[in-house]
Amino acid sequence: MMAIFEQMMRCRDNDASVEKAIDRIVEVAGQFNGRNITEFLDAYKREMNQRDVSEARQILSFKRVAANNVQRRVIEVQEGKTTWYEFEKAILAAFVVEDLSRITRHVLMKWIEKKDKKMSASRVYDEFDQMFSRLPATDQVLLEEDKTLYFLKAVDMKDRRELGTLLEDDTEVNGLVTNWTAVKVACKKLNKRRQWLDGIDLAIEKTRPSKVVELPKQCILDEKKMMMTRGQ
Repeated sequence: MMAIFEQMMRCRDNDASVEKAIDRIVEVAGQFNGRNITEFLDAYKREMNQRDVSEARQILSFKRVAANNVQRRVIEVQEGKTTWYEFEKAILAAFVVEDLSRITRHVLMKWIEKKDKKMSASRVYDEFDQMFSRLPATDQVLLEEDKTLYFLKAVDMKDRRELGTLLEDDTEVNGLVTNWTAVKVACKKLNKRRQWLDGIDLAIEKTRPSKVVELPKQCILDEKKMMMTRGQ
């Protein structure tokens, strides 16, 4: 009985420690809104560790400091994570694009090389533009001349060929436009073309005749017998 009582008291102490840590985290860093995950994690770990909160409770409690717009993403990251190392690695990867302190040339190149992003050309443009603008100034200068080429490498293969045609410019060194606004316009044009083609495919599908349902052979034989009987 005494052991059960002591266990209950420890649970209450742990709950109180978590509540105090969460209150302090929100007070110091605010709610996590998806931006600057590295900086936010530092504050989160510091407050949790000061109160000896277990790794399991730290992982489970993170969604409580997340803003509504990112809670679903946080919960998806939490699933199946049993150690803080696993969770920290996954949460950093999930919010790397929004992390001002971690966008480096290496991070951008790794994202560019990622296959099958399952994003429209316009979505890739927005993500690429956001990451590029957060690179250190020296990296931006180094990559600026081939910015359009790196963007084309980032889009899925099905979009790359069409966009490559839209962005050709023989007057430029690498044969592609360097006007970044023109790249955005080309992405919008490609998206409209895709929507138009999808609309045509849907219209054609609707005009196709319904599939003829064939009757079983036995039904056909029975029908013939009935017709013969009527004729007799």
